[in-house]
Amino acid sequence: MSRFETFTATDPNHDLVEIEHIVEEIDRERINLKSFEGHKSFTRDEIDKDLFTSKMLWQNFEQQRKKFDTIQREAYERGLRAEYVLRHVIEEHGWLADDVKVIPTSQYDDFARHIDSVAQISTGEGTFEFLGLAIDFTSGAEDIGPKLRKSFADLDQGSCPSVKYFDSAVTGKVKDFAVPRVIIGAGAANMERLSAYCSEVMSGSGISESVREEIKNDSYRYVLFAEIIMQLDAFVNRLKKVCQEAERKHRKDIKERATESLKIHEKALTTVKQLAINADIDITSGSNKIRGDRFAVKMASDLSELSRTLLNEFHLKNQVIYRTNENSWDGWF
Repeated sequence: MSRFETFTATDPNHDLVEIEHIVEEIDRERINLKSFEGHKSFTRDEIDKDLFTSKMLWQNFEQQRKKFDTIQREAYERGLRAEYVLRHVIEEHGWLADDVKVIPTSQYDDFARHIDSVAQISTGEGTFEFLGLAIDFTSGAEDIGPKLRKSFADLDQGSCPSVKYFDSAVTGKVKDFAVPRVIIGAGAANMERLSAYCSEVMSGSGISESVREEIKNDSYRYVLFAEIIMQLDAFVNRLKKVCQEAERKHRKDIKERATESLKIHEKALTTVKQLAINADIDITSGSNKIRGDRFAVKMASDLSELSRTLLNEFHLKNQVIYRTNENSWDGWF
């Protein structure tokens, strides 16, 4: 048994210091909207408006957070620790690939576009793949359905998620940077274990080799790959149907958007499947690890249900129901 399996709450002052460190790090590393002032794609008024929107959304979130009872506060802080750990183990411990940079988005993109990080994955020879991450460790499995429904509704219009303010050493400053958006979550046991890694990960270079190896081989890696692949697979299949329906309805605008979005999602799916092979992560053989995570199982169920729902035919009256089982992930686990 991992020594992290028996994690329990420690010194409250120590916990507070960890939370403060996490919040300070995120604020420090976030993309700053003001750095886009003078950029040809943005006006000063637009940036000021988005800064105001971001401030209002943040204040609303803070008002809700201050109403948390003890159980809610502890769950929220546990989720923050787990999110911190996930970002660092992806970047520093090779959970997705050997060369990944996790870039926290601006507060605006976090709150308004629901992408809190972008994983910039080196695929060799100066090429990169980008994944928009919505790390959702402060919510429960019951919240995944509505969020996936919103993703499907956007895809039905041919849309692709995007980060309005993106900046990295690879891309430079970009407006409306298109990236697939995948939700990442964890069940209670995995959440507890990930949270327990926080002090070790925070120690940086002081982490022992034995703990480093334990983190690298943690079973949650199977869940992480499964959640990403499940969603990308569902999104690709949905966009194919949107392209077909747009062609049938002579909706050139939606067809063009959906075709471009499909290319982006297909490329990401191919890349992540190859990363899983490179990491020796076989989702099928590791299904017992995935079945034990309630969040991942609920995601699989919701994706299967949503993939069989009505295709929103661009707000036209006549709708088509797709009654196929090609997108069922229940059998995976």
